[in-house]
Amino acid sequence: MQSLAARHQAQRVLVEDAGAGTSVVQELRGRVAGIVAVKPDGDKITRMAVVSSKFELGLVFFPERAPWLADFEAELFAFPGSKYDDQCDSVSQALTEENCKFPMVISPEVLERARRFGLPTRRDRRLAAPLQHDGVAGGRAYTRTVIADASGVPHAEHWAIEGLAHAWSGGSPQGSFTDHRGPDASREMLRFFLATPAR
Repeated sequence: MQSLAARHQAQRVLVEDAGAGTSVVQELRGRVAGIVAVKPDGDKITRMAVVSSKFELGLVFFPERAPWLADFEAELFAFPGSKYDDQCDSVSQALTEENCKFPMVISPEVLERARRFGLPTRRDRRLAAPLQHDGVAGGRAYTRTVIADASGVPHAEHWAIEGLAHAWSGGSPQGSFTDHRGPDASREMLRFFLATPAR
């Protein structure tokens, strides 16, 4: 772990704070810069579902060629039905809001590849800088991030709601896996889709 962190100039090294991981963090804290103990929230499938929107929004980049890329992508595409899923779990942990704050520094080479594949980038001026709105609804604080194009037309919204866990926000108190506190997720989804022109 120490040599890999040095080779890739890692700014943060996430280690699951359970079992052997706890002792690894304690042992390497003085030798590996940026090592952080993280406590997983929920199961592997739920964690990946939470971060999957970042793939859909084009916020996750892989190298065009790498000796490990084919196996890595095969595991991602087969998840959750694959025999092996440790790499998927690592990806979901790395992309969790508490562990990875966007925007990240993206090299000019990666931006050029994104343009070739037709992905919009802020440097193309097709997407404006994300706008964040903080608020409180039903007793839960939230941050709503709006990603819009240069003319102000929203393309996506990302909501982070404190303390919600994996319940449906704003649902009926009598429902299963719902939390009546927090923003009304159903209403906000309808608002977004009705106000956003079809593309």
